[in-house]
Amino acid sequence: MITTALDQLQLDIQSASINTTSDGYALDIFYVLDQDGSIIEEATRADQIHTTLQNCLAIPGTLPDLTTTIASRRLQHFRIPTLVDFVTDSDDDVFTQIRISTADRPGILSIIARALLDCSVSVQAAKIITLGERIEDVFFVLDERGEKINNAQQRDLIKQALDKQL
Repeated sequence: MITTALDQLQLDIQSASINTTSDGYALDIFYVLDQDGSIIEEATRADQIHTTLQNCLAIPGTLPDLTTTIASRRLQHFRIPTLVDFVTDSDDDVFTQIRISTADRPGILSIIARALLDCSVSVQAAKIITLGERIEDVFFVLDERGEKINNAQQRDLIKQALDKQL
């Protein structure tokens, strides 16, 4: 919901840290720029962002529509392959990691979030990084039962959903 609302405000998410506590609280930090790449300094723009996010979060379960924004000509020239990898380092790990590397474009984080939601994947934490024209994102996830995603068939379905959207 948050990433889609930020996209609708035409904000460019540069990086983010997403953390969920064991009792269901979330602390999400987004570093954003305005659509022209400038820092948000105007109080009216900050108020608009605040109000939009408050309204969005006031109605849980209501997903805003994804925006359709065409990538700039500069971004369209970069051919960066999409890579989706699953990592579980050991049996002691609590989460499954989904590492995504792909070309950056407007709304990319909303697209990824919606694909994960459609696959009943719960994001417990994430590290979002934009490196020029490429993103390198890591999502720490659980399945709908609150367990690591070890099932190969389920991983394939998630990978297919992400590949299709990306």
